[in-house]
Amino acid sequence: MKKEYDFSNGVRGKFYKENLSLKNPIYLEPDVQEFVDSLAKNRNVNEQHYSLFHCQN
Repeated sequence: MKKEYDFSNGVRGKFYKENLSLKNPIYLEPDVQEFVDSLAKNRNVNEQHYSLFHCQN
């Protein structure tokens, strides 16, 4: 690592997106993932958008 870095040509906020909502990935055991996928399929929902909160209903 350098002692100093030159940010004089840097652009403030270059990658900033207002009101951006990011989702953290959830890693499930294979058997749990299969269960969630089957619930999503039965409810005609995309597996990637199906959360475990839906499983409680």
